[in-house]
Amino acid sequence: MAHSVLGYAYIKQDKTAAAIPELRAAAGLLKGLDEQQYSIALYRLGFAYAKLSRVNEAREVLAEAVRSQGQYKECRKSCWLR
Repeated sequence: MAHSVLGYAYIKQDKTAAAIPELRAAAGLLKGLDEQQYSIALYRLGFAYAKLSRVNEAREVLAEAVRSQGQYKECRKSCWLR
């Protein structure tokens, strides 16, 4: 959880490159333990990738967020991730 909070803080401070390893670590630790927090970490990671124009990585991570059972599962019905 600390990695997720730190990654989010970095994003808010516009330190996007520093946020990515923290959010990646958070997602790895949360997967299978807390699907809600896992999907939030993935969403923030995807946002960070997109902000740095790393579109393919953003798309991959956001697609995983949508597939997870967390808060973004409702997006499956309305989001288009190609």
